[in-house]
Amino acid sequence: MQNKFSSANKLLDSEGRLIEAGWADTALLEYEPRNIKLNRMNMREWDRYIIISASGEYALSMWLADKRSTGAVCACFYDIKNNKQYDCFHSAILPAARICMSNSIEKGSVVYKNLFCDYMYLITEGDRHLYCKYTNIYGCELEANLHLGYIKGDSMVAVAAPFNKDASEFCYNVKTTCMPVSGYVTVDSVRYEFNPETDYAVLDWGRGVWTAQDAKRFTCTGCGDVEGKKFGFNIGYGLGDMSNASENAVFVDGVCHKLGKVFFDIPFDDRNEKWTVRSDDKRFEVEIIPEYNCNSKHTLGLKTYSEKVMFGRMSGKAVLDNGDTVIIKDMPCFFEESKNKY
Repeated sequence: MQNKFSSANKLLDSEGRLIEAGWADTALLEYEPRNIKLNRMNMREWDRYIIISASGEYALSMWLADKRSTGAVCACFYDIKNNKQYDCFHSAILPAARICMSNSIEKGSVVYKNLFCDYMYLITEGDRHLYCKYTNIYGCELEANLHLGYIKGDSMVAVAAPFNKDASEFCYNVKTTCMPVSGYVTVDSVRYEFNPETDYAVLDWGRGVWTAQDAKRFTCTGCGDVEGKKFGFNIGYGLGDMSNASENAVFVDGVCHKLGKVFFDIPFDDRNEKWTVRSDDKRFEVEIIPEYNCNSKHTLGLKTYSEKVMFGRMSGKAVLDNGDTVIIKDMPCFFEESKNKY
């Protein structure tokens, strides 16, 4: 049984333990990192944006992470059409690691700069300005200058889940989809445009205290125009004990429609074969045709982060809370299998 929060509350008690596990369709819970007393070096805070062009031919992932002992700023551009990946990853060790992330998904700005990269998230009412620039020391010259529209009141899916029994290790993860994107990315002087009428972004915002070695995490997300409406989805598992809540939901014109448990049928021996995903309540049943698979592995001090990424096209159906069925056909989507070790 999923526990839905109905009112605003604090995320943590005075000792830094998760007060209650559950979910909400907005970021109701107040995150206060000063309350965390145990395992502070395993604190993890990140903001990640994933943008796939409506054509499905290219995509961008931008993320900032503060892990107390280490920090990271990353931009990864995927030329899906030509099966190329440009991975610009910069890590910082104390004392330069602190990136000072915001405690709220709806406000705060982050600026990071050194000799080789320039990175900025600037959040104002109705707009998120993302900017980064990397020199060719990272293997390519990459610059992104993007504006993401944000409509206050649009639904999210916010999940609070513990990793251990006393809830001193936990994750608070918020996903929001269908943010229209305008701007450009240049990679080695080649320019790629994003159009706010057709291209949308997903935000993956997370705060928590991690276990020493967390299990594999699977997540799949995407958004686009379906049947004349803005349609987005997020499904996955692996971020803690999700017996009281899951991150599975679809979004139509800013409204969240919650799903049950989701099952991935992935052909691990050949990831280029067709995948299927279905929810236990039969409200989400899709097939995914992979178009591009790639791997990444990064080291942050004594910590490692590895991921397997797939971009593909999804077709199937989603049943909304009112019983209406949305038919999805060839919508670009993103899948990630990640594993961290501390």
